[in-house]
Amino acid sequence: MAAERDQSTTQGAAAPKDAQRGARDATRAPGPIQGSEDAPGAARTEAAMDNGGAAARLVDAARAHTVAAWRAAVRWLRVNSWLPAWLPIRWRHWGVAYLAAALSQALAITIITLTNGLFPSLLFQGALDILVIVVVALTFGAGPSLLTTLLGAALLDFFALPPHLAWSLSSPAYLMSLSLFVVIGYVASVLASQTERARSIAEAARERTERLAFALADERARLEAVIEASPDRVAIFDEQGRIVRLNAAAQLAAGPERGAEGLPEYQQAYGLKRPSGEPWAVGELPVAQALRGETVTDVEMLYRDSDERERTILTSVAPIRDATGQTRGAIAITHDITALREIQQAAVERASQLDSIIESMADAIFVYDAHGGIMRTNAAARKLFGFDAQPRFATMSLSERLPLVEARDDQGQTLPVEQSPQSRILRGETLAGDTAMDCLLRLLDGRDVAVNITGAPVRSADGKMRGGILILRDVTEQRRLQARTREALDAVLAMAQALVELPPDIRSDGQGSQDEMARGGLEVAQRIARLTCRVLGCARVGILAVDPETERLRAIAVVGLTPEQERQWWVRQRESERRGVRLGDGSDPRDLFRLLSGEALVIDMTQPPYAYLPNPYGISTSLAAPMLIGSQIVGILSLDYGGPPHSFTADEIKLAGGVAQLGAVVLERDRLLRERAEAQASLLAAQEANQRMDEFLSVAGHELKTPITTARVNLQLIERRMRRLNGELARLDESASAQITPIIEPFRELIQRADSATRRQSRLVEDLLDVSRLQSGQLDLQIETCDLVALVRDCVEDQRLTWPERLISATLPEGTAPVAADPDRITQVIANFLTNALKYSPGDAPVSVTLTREDGTARVSVTDHGPGIAEAAQAHLWDRFYRAPGVEVRNGSGVGLGLGLYICHEIIERHGGEIGVESQPGDGSVFWFTLPLKRAADGR
Repeated sequence: MAAERDQSTTQGAAAPKDAQRGARDATRAPGPIQGSEDAPGAARTEAAMDNGGAAARLVDAARAHTVAAWRAAVRWLRVNSWLPAWLPIRWRHWGVAYLAAALSQALAITIITLTNGLFPSLLFQGALDILVIVVVALTFGAGPSLLTTLLGAALLDFFALPPHLAWSLSSPAYLMSLSLFVVIGYVASVLASQTERARSIAEAARERTERLAFALADERARLEAVIEASPDRVAIFDEQGRIVRLNAAAQLAAGPERGAEGLPEYQQAYGLKRPSGEPWAVGELPVAQALRGETVTDVEMLYRDSDERERTILTSVAPIRDATGQTRGAIAITHDITALREIQQAAVERASQLDSIIESMADAIFVYDAHGGIMRTNAAARKLFGFDAQPRFATMSLSERLPLVEARDDQGQTLPVEQSPQSRILRGETLAGDTAMDCLLRLLDGRDVAVNITGAPVRSADGKMRGGILILRDVTEQRRLQARTREALDAVLAMAQALVELPPDIRSDGQGSQDEMARGGLEVAQRIARLTCRVLGCARVGILAVDPETERLRAIAVVGLTPEQERQWWVRQRESERRGVRLGDGSDPRDLFRLLSGEALVIDMTQPPYAYLPNPYGISTSLAAPMLIGSQIVGILSLDYGGPPHSFTADEIKLAGGVAQLGAVVLERDRLLRERAEAQASLLAAQEANQRMDEFLSVAGHELKTPITTARVNLQLIERRMRRLNGELARLDESASAQITPIIEPFRELIQRADSATRRQSRLVEDLLDVSRLQSGQLDLQIETCDLVALVRDCVEDQRLTWPERLISATLPEGTAPVAADPDRITQVIANFLTNALKYSPGDAPVSVTLTREDGTARVSVTDHGPGIAEAAQAHLWDRFYRAPGVEVRNGSGVGLGLGLYICHEIIERHGGEIGVESQPGDGSVFWFTLPLKRAADGR
């Protein structure tokens, strides 16, 4: 470096001299003479110009070389100068370094000056100065050391040396000494700085090596900790495929006795297979691929663990290379995904089960996305909406689909788009229980179906709306069955009313003519036939009366014919009556025997002997049910469905038999009425007919009560079997129970409805029997001393159990209220008042019962918040068969026969009490009755 510096300095010094020489030569060169045509002069001028340009170029080159040399020298000084690490941070500044160098040299000169005074004969006075130069060079490097050298030479000359040793610029010896001192100081500075720098570089290299070694050791320790703490299995293979390292997880999985000498043994020891079950070839193993230099990630494999169980793993393998890039082994990381695959398999199985359940459900299921698009439907939904014929419907948007499927409410009003079930669940509403929707849908093929809709929104884990699910249950047939059941109940009620209601053409005194009575009886029979047609839904119904003595047939009613067909039917029937056609003429004697035994017959009109009888309406099959009073047949009810042969069900046959029994009662009453009309000339005959009439009502009531009691017993048996079935269902698994429960649930509801209907019929029959007893004077009262407070309390508790959703309050006095009464009949009156109050008031309105004692009487009143009763109607409330107009049932079963209040009035009057009502339209009603309190034995 010194040689280079000297060479650069020499070149730098030579360049300015050359430039100056060139400038002088250029100055001495003669300039051109303008206007001269001398060719040699022009040549000389051009040569002078060339020499001047060359000189300028030489000057520029010299200047650039000087700048470069200066920059190189400055860079060399920076590289070879430093601030020592032991210097405090606040003193680490180059000004401090140069100041310290100058002060140290000044201190050295001071010491030299002092030693000269003490030891004048000291031979080498500059030794201490050179030592300071070396120390500064070792401490701060070349820059401060050179400053110390130059400063030491000057100070040594002017202060330290004695006059006889002072250097003189005119003395060659002085110049030589000065030059030698500078050279020694320079060389010492350079050598010391270079030596210190080399030492610093070596120290730094050593420190870096140590830090690198410590870092490598730390990294190795961390890597070891990571490998050992990893829950995944880590295995390291050498270049021959032998396992040289396993982490704790891999050792636990491999077991204590497992090992492998190479890849074939490794394959055999672990039984490695592909997910399909096919064994891996040794050369295709991920480890073998890594040893060939490939990196393999997330390869799924099957292997046997230490317990010989087959498990599933994900394997990633990478080659291990040395510094030259040669593969020296491989590292394999495996992750056990057996549990994940088992969960996935279970999820797939559950999804398959769910798919099967959804597809097999009878209810239509729709799954929507967040925008109302149909994501999925089941078979019931596709069948209900006819998606096979309209495949594009399922891909439409919500706004496109809603106009095509018109949704209407129970009143037939079209639902707004925002009130549609799809819109509601996508707004976050849940449709279930009380919020479930009953709608009428106009489907794509034009059919109208009634559906019950439930549904719920589907949200993600963070609560965001992801879609919704709707479940549509087709209740069209159920609604039709309910409507038919209501019609049947209404028809049965109408039949029961017809039993106790006199024909409109008969005067209240029973003194109508025979023609009037006959006409009235025909109208009632015609009414029974129409009601039968409604109940059974058949095409035609005919009723023939059988004379008990002669067994002659007489037509009394027919429905289902056109006016012309009906006229011709009556003509043929009258002709048959004139011919004296009797029961059994033209029929199979065996069928006649079954008919007389009370069995309803299904008659095939296409088979003999019935095929030979007149059949103007083309009837294929008909049903004939006997109308019996006791064991005496009084008529025949026949019906058919027209058209092709009809398969009569057991329910239809039983219902026809029941209607025939009611019709028999009507016919018997009609016969009794006619007999009473024939005996009207004799009072005794009239009384006897009245008595028979009342007896008949009693018999009719008992006849009606018997099948109802049987039906209730059968319903109780069915209910017990349902409870037993529920117990069996509870022992089944949840999925099977979930599939069966929706199937049996409608039957439970039908059983409850049937039980409610039979209870109602039983009550009506009891009312009929009570009316019959009242009319015949046979209503016996079992009078005893009873506590009216206890009777009211017990009756209220019974009604609370029957109506658990209603608020029934009781205000009772302290102590007792003894009365002489029939407790069952008084309880009947209180129950009737409470039942009417609950039926005719809103479901959320309370009903209150109050018992007070005043002036030797006890007063019981029942207050409701129903619609109230007009004053004009209040006077007729206690009449038989009277129902106040405009008052509708709001809860419970339908309307009754209008006999309850009549019976209550008769019971209270026979107990010597009073009964009444206080009501205003819109303000509710208060029904009350009073009974005399029984005095104590001391007369108080």
